[in-house]
Amino acid sequence: MTISKLINEDNVLRCLHPHLAKSDLQELALVNKAWNTAFQPFLWRNLSFSHVAVYSTLLDNSDEYTKVILKNAAHIERFYFRGCPNPATFLPFFSPCRNLRSFDCRLQYELPQDAFACLNIVEQNQGLVSFFIDGIPIKRLGVAQKFLQVLSQHTGLRRLEFKSADSKISEHLFKAILQSVPRTLHTLDFKWSIEIQGDNDFEFRDDHVILPGWTNNGIKTLELNRTLTGYEHTVVIPFLRHCVRLDNFRPPPQLPVECGPVLTETLREHCPSLSRVLISNQDHDSVIASVVNGSRALNEFRIRYYGSAGSELTMALVAQAAHLHTIEFEDGIFVRSGDIQMILSHCPGLKTFTVEDWQEDGHESLLEIKDMVSSPWVCLGLRDLILPIGSDYGVDAEKQDEEWGQRRQDVITKAYRQLGVLTELRTLSFGAQVPKENSTQFSLDAEGKKDFDLTLASGLDHLKDLKKLWQLDVAALRHRMREAELHWIDANWPNLRDFRGIYMYEGDELSEDEGMEEDSDEEEEEEEEEEDDEDKVAEEEEEEVDTGDQLEEDEPEPEPEGKMTRRHISGFLGKRPYAELY
Repeated sequence: MTISKLINEDNVLRCLHPHLAKSDLQELALVNKAWNTAFQPFLWRNLSFSHVAVYSTLLDNSDEYTKVILKNAAHIERFYFRGCPNPATFLPFFSPCRNLRSFDCRLQYELPQDAFACLNIVEQNQGLVSFFIDGIPIKRLGVAQKFLQVLSQHTGLRRLEFKSADSKISEHLFKAILQSVPRTLHTLDFKWSIEIQGDNDFEFRDDHVILPGWTNNGIKTLELNRTLTGYEHTVVIPFLRHCVRLDNFRPPPQLPVECGPVLTETLREHCPSLSRVLISNQDHDSVIASVVNGSRALNEFRIRYYGSAGSELTMALVAQAAHLHTIEFEDGIFVRSGDIQMILSHCPGLKTFTVEDWQEDGHESLLEIKDMVSSPWVCLGLRDLILPIGSDYGVDAEKQDEEWGQRRQDVITKAYRQLGVLTELRTLSFGAQVPKENSTQFSLDAEGKKDFDLTLASGLDHLKDLKKLWQLDVAALRHRMREAELHWIDANWPNLRDFRGIYMYEGDELSEDEGMEEDSDEEEEEEEEEEDDEDKVAEEEEEEVDTGDQLEEDEPEPEPEGKMTRRHISGFLGKRPYAELY
């Protein structure tokens, strides 16, 4: 078989598609008829509209574009549009599309006719897998009924996300939506800003929308992003009792305390596969612990936008220690030092552990060194660790004698060794935010006493076995890393590619190498011109002076001892061309 014939084989051409940009595909489709046939489907696979000018062009040349769309309708699998002033006029052009797999529509004015046009597209594509609609006027009678009809009769939908600018939705309609989800649905994400109230503001009464009744569904991921204001027992709990395949759950915010025991019982009895939980905007530690206790084998736990994580939640997480591999305390959460240590010393299967920087009203989310060395960590397979560390060594600072210095050094050594056993680490970050002036996070001793400052003198060599480390972030530490530490890193961490915070604080600035001052380009050019003029004058003078009289050359000033210079940084980067230093 010739090379030309081999290239023209459809399967070979199709294998090239994932590696080519859309502009490349357009060029290749013009080579010949065979290549056009092979690449044309990929050019039409993803269709996106987001500019008003595009809609105007389409409508002004409707006859021509109707033929083009009709010809390629079978190839269109993903359709996205936003900013369309009149979807009811625009969408009928795509009614021939019957092979859509994903449909994402953002309605601008929330008009019923626009919602009907979108729902007609969904109804015509029973193979549709993912549907997202933003701006559906769900309070309008005809829209609500059409939405429920399309939802209940669809045979292929697996992911459904929708939200509306309507400020509230009735309890009855909320139940109707939950009871109408197709059995094929795997992911249901409510993005409404809603408060469930009565039906007074709606165009219909309860008897206009029939409740089909609760039945078992196939939902694996359920996200309820807005508060339900007291209707949890009549809406969420009954629905959860029929989510028998639920794996990933985000409960509605601000759940009342009395929901806790019922939620635990419901999840544990009816959702045996629950393994991932995302918590946000909750008011009570006991409610969060109830969700955790509701899982028979929790693998992933993430929490954000919550005040203070208490001991009840910590004990609930420790009870799941045999199964947990991911714990992330994200934005806006205060986690006590003792609770952090409790988790790290009781969860052997952890792969990812994150505590994001948080400081407010004198409280900080960090692990004090005195707690860090109180018991050995058991999560030896940890791969990603983001953990701010404090500067409380548990040693009385008022009694600074020889024994005090030795005790302090012993604590620091234990802290290094605690980190040194995590030989599977890929990411190690001591926090991303620069500590505030009143922060207790790594305030270096003004007298130069031994600190956990990532220097060889304090014990950095205990981390030599972290050979798999790929990313290191020391931006949140007032470290004292210098040239010697950079050479040590080069020799001991061969896989390090991302190094952040290396010169973050006053006193950590890079010293100037000879001839590498930080002047602007214009100033450098002016200096070069002046030097050229001076050289010419010097040459003329040298011709008049006896050749035996040589001018003495000034010796370059020595580099500051121990400081990292640009030459050292360049040398480090030269050995690791993919490394980044910040």
